[in-house]
Amino acid sequence: MDQSRAWRTYLSVPFNVWVIGVVTFLKNTSSVVLVIFCPVYLSDVLCVTMEKLGILEGLLEATSFFSRIASGVLSDMIRKRKPVLIFGYALSLLGRVFLTLSSSSMGIIFSRAFERLGNGIQGSPRDALVGDFTTAKNRGACFGLRNSLTVSGSIVGALLAMWFMYWSHNNYPMLFLLTLIPSILAIVLLAMFVQDSKLPPREAKKAPFSLYDVIRNLMDLPRMFWVLMGLSSLIMLANVGMVFLVMTAKKLGLSSAYTPVVMILQSLSTFIFAFPLGKLADVWPKRYLLQLGIVVFFFANMGMALTESLYGVLFCALLWGIQMAAIQNTILAMMTGVIPQRIRGTGFGTLQLSNGVATLLANTFGGLLWHNISYKMTFFSGAFLCFIALILSALLLPKEA
Repeated sequence: MDQSRAWRTYLSVPFNVWVIGVVTFLKNTSSVVLVIFCPVYLSDVLCVTMEKLGILEGLLEATSFFSRIASGVLSDMIRKRKPVLIFGYALSLLGRVFLTLSSSSMGIIFSRAFERLGNGIQGSPRDALVGDFTTAKNRGACFGLRNSLTVSGSIVGALLAMWFMYWSHNNYPMLFLLTLIPSILAIVLLAMFVQDSKLPPREAKKAPFSLYDVIRNLMDLPRMFWVLMGLSSLIMLANVGMVFLVMTAKKLGLSSAYTPVVMILQSLSTFIFAFPLGKLADVWPKRYLLQLGIVVFFFANMGMALTESLYGVLFCALLWGIQMAAIQNTILAMMTGVIPQRIRGTGFGTLQLSNGVATLLANTFGGLLWHNISYKMTFFSGAFLCFIALILSALLLPKEA
């Protein structure tokens, strides 16, 4: 792509999508600190076992995903995305405030639950809002740009956290306190510059206000939505949390202060590939791009299972980031294309609910396999699930998808 075409591609992305991307950049700058250092703090300082960490991370991620169906339905009900989005960001900020005041494992777990609940509430209306401002021609590019800005926030946050931990000699409480700054900035930016989507007047009169209407909306979701949701959930079963990659790196010699390196490499590869792959999804059959991501994910899991060196883990972290760029963007773009706009929040919420159950199972069983058999078995099982997902994608997705 020459320079002029690249600029036209970026300029084709609506202003609202750019602002949402910057907001998620700020949010992830602080979120990545908790994702990386809370498990390390619980393990190294408060002596929580890996089995319990796996269950805990699964429950926290499931809390995040479960809340997304409620927020998605609510955004469809009130015909507005932005108020639900702001509430989710505010709840995450409240969880981080609690975290700065906590000194026990239960207090940290409670604070993280609040933070993940808020993170989940913002997920469905955010994706629906981005989808509302896209067209068939720029859908992949918009989700790719938003994902690139999101993971670039993870890179910046991880780098700053690593520098701070080195400078402060592992001062965890102060690190958690500093995460409040980008969180507050994100809420201010969201409130001031993001516009809400507007549905056509005829559609706006059909807002669901009862359980019957919610069920009817679920029944209105097309068959291809359920196929994509099933594939997404199967892939999520293979996608154990970042804590497993970090703990594998520690097991092979990485010190606690430098654990953000794993997240940085994963986020860096996602950042580099998210927008180009998203743009590719607008001109290439999305089915092939999804399958390419699954193949990369298979090798990432196999590599984690077979490697005996720290450098092998770091290389697999790069592959992990590539598969996230390929799979997440493609799933969201395909979902946006099949879900009617009037029930898009409900659709994305249902997807996230299903992914939440899969995430809970992935982290729970991943921790059990790690603790009772071997950390290698955690990743071997992930590779097997990727293989099954690849076969099903070939059988169930139409060639023109």
